[in-house]
Amino acid sequence: MLDRVETIERIPVKREKVYNLSVEGDETFFAEGLLVHNCRTTYVVTHEQVEEHREVIEPAAPPFDVSELTPVRMRLDGVHEKQVFEDAEGKRWLFKPVSKREEFRAWGDRAAAELAKRLGIPTPEVYVTEIEGRPGSLQQLFDVAGNFRGVNPTALTPAELARIQREHVFDWLISNHDGHPGNLIRLKDGRLVGIDKGQAFRFFGKVRLSLNYNPNPESSIYNDIFKAYAEGKDVGVLPLGHGDIEGLLRKIDALPDEEFRRILSPYAKRAAEAGRLAYGTEEAFLEKALERKRAMRKQLKEFYGDLDVSRKKALGKVVEAVPFRDVDAAFVRKVKQSGTMGQSLMVAGDDFENMNLLVYEVQGKGLFIEGKLRAQSQSKLLQRLGIDAGVTDADPYWERVLKVAKSYNHHLGPKGDGAVPEHTAKLWKELLAELGKDESDRAKSYRRYIAALAKERKGEVAWAKDAVGQLYPGPL
Repeated sequence: MLDRVETIERIPVKREKVYNLSVEGDETFFAEGLLVHNCRTTYVVTHEQVEEHREVIEPAAPPFDVSELTPVRMRLDGVHEKQVFEDAEGKRWLFKPVSKREEFRAWGDRAAAELAKRLGIPTPEVYVTEIEGRPGSLQQLFDVAGNFRGVNPTALTPAELARIQREHVFDWLISNHDGHPGNLIRLKDGRLVGIDKGQAFRFFGKVRLSLNYNPNPESSIYNDIFKAYAEGKDVGVLPLGHGDIEGLLRKIDALPDEEFRRILSPYAKRAAEAGRLAYGTEEAFLEKALERKRAMRKQLKEFYGDLDVSRKKALGKVVEAVPFRDVDAAFVRKVKQSGTMGQSLMVAGDDFENMNLLVYEVQGKGLFIEGKLRAQSQSKLLQRLGIDAGVTDADPYWERVLKVAKSYNHHLGPKGDGAVPEHTAKLWKELLAELGKDESDRAKSYRRYIAALAKERKGEVAWAKDAVGQLYPGPL
């Protein structure tokens, strides 16, 4: 009798006729030394039936009788109850009992292990079972050489970093934030293995990929490494394109959505029944988990990008402003359609005031970008441009021009009330009068800009009562 099926694999073949054979009326016979049995009845199995009985096809129970396990005394870390047993072959197994109501946690362990195995990540065998009437997960113990507690991130080798960063990718996929240094072990054969994924999806829906997020008392080894890197310390964090990391991302991309759902479904079903599942229902959870799977590359790219920006700042290097929006053909068209009103371009970093640049077109001269550079960033920009910083004159107009422009855009823009307030109108008039007496290139530029704004909206402006009687005083 067949006790268990290890794997079931679908092999593509040509569609051909299938015959039910019998020998002298007997459907069980030997053919070329093989015992063959044919059934006369043809069954059509639905997808729902397959899913309903999948745990029978791919059993989560261990391949041995747990009642024959022998308890072993062993000191174990962690706050949750654990027990160690030994089987007849001398292999040791860790049992993590849970209450009946929290049986879903054992299925979370199982799902994490099955997913890791599918993605080629070293992981212990994990089963769901009962010992002495208590449900829990049973996982094989490795021959451990040590863990990473007390290891300085700067002492890690490139090979170790590659494995740890790969484990970080996997833990983000399953929303596990318990990757402390004790849960990353080094085996005697040299392999690095992440263990104890019992928090998989525990904080799902509440978490973010950030150095500042840590829901546990002990920091994760990932945060320790990435923080050291961001602070400019001698930690050789590898790029996402590195072989081990990119290889895992490709496997995640290639994993069919249906298989991903199938692996997580037993956990999701039981957690939903216990009222402990993120997003409430099994279907809602699985859809959100799929969203995480599909967005892995984008989220990790942003995370690594932020790390690089922080590291450059810590090392005193110039950090380029990164647009929050794509500067593509569509954006350029909008700029040209906006004339001197231009389009706002939000940028990352703290070099520009309000993290904002104004992009506009001047006929015959092309596109211009304006923004207020913070004083502490000016020398960095001039250095980048190869210009001697020296001592520069303060700009006597910029603050007032900025106030006028902001007020103009707010009140006369698409969602504005169409009325320029009195204080803006007065400041506008004062600026134009003052700029008209200054023949510097800077003053001329500001004068053209403000005058152009007024002319564009001349027929639409509703001036505040008793403010000024004209848009701009005299010739410009």
